[in-house]
Amino acid sequence: DRLEVLDCPCEGYYEELQKVGDTDEVRAIADFYEKNAKGVESACKPFILASAKHYVVLRRMMERRGANGVAVTGPLCVGAGTDGNLPACMAISKLLDEGVPAQCQAKHGGHASAYVQRLAMSLLGRPSYMGNITFDNLANRLILSHCTSPLKLKGLDDDYRAPYRLRNFHANEGVSLQVSWPVGSEATVLDRVSLANDKFIVASSKVTGNNDSFPQPPCGGCRTVVEFELDWDGDIMDLDTTDLHGSAVLGDCKSTLLQFCKLAGLVPVDIAGDPIRA
Repeated sequence: DRLEVLDCPCEGYYEELQKVGDTDEVRAIADFYEKNAKGVESACKPFILASAKHYVVLRRMMERRGANGVAVTGPLCVGAGTDGNLPACMAISKLLDEGVPAQCQAKHGGHASAYVQRLAMSLLGRPSYMGNITFDNLANRLILSHCTSPLKLKGLDDDYRAPYRLRNFHANEGVSLQVSWPVGSEATVLDRVSLANDKFIVASSKVTGNNDSFPQPPCGGCRTVVEFELDWDGDIMDLDTTDLHGSAVLGDCKSTLLQFCKLAGLVPVDIAGDPIRA
């Protein structure tokens, strides 16, 4: 079926949020994330229950609007953490683990990341991780950082869940998951260069760092940090990062993605946008 992404907060969102009580469903969600965390920051503990309510509202709104994906922005995303507006980070992570495309910062690149998420779930059987692009120019490595990483990195039907900690939202009120991707594991960077052309990025990589390598503090930024060593001999500083965000999945999925590109009429390119020759 066609991907229909609902932008939130939509009309009636906060009215619906006020209706959600401390139900058994909400408590079960909050308990799951608190009890399974490797650590819970004291500053975020008072907001876990309220953060779980965002999941309930997002689900309700998608059902009412006939959507099968969601994108959050404004007070649910980068504008959260002040004036009583809690971020939807935990809800986004849970939706991804359930196979629902769910992205943040929708204004940056529209819904391109949601389409990549849908592809990863339907073709690869696992959720993709969308993150802000930064670099370690000395090590020539790519870094993706965000607060909404899924836990079911090895597959939607796999029992594995990545270890995580519950942290506050950029040192403000809220709950963000700090997910530790497994260092040493193979991974694949994938992304549409633009929805307006037929190029698709496919790049083999290896996870070389997580929040153990980039502890917060002293490091700042989004809570989940993943460093990738790319199977590519170019200079990382020459990459065009106009799109701000990048996506990756755990596992070596390059061959499958190249076959998909062939069938879908897309041009597979490397991380620099150069065509991949078979």
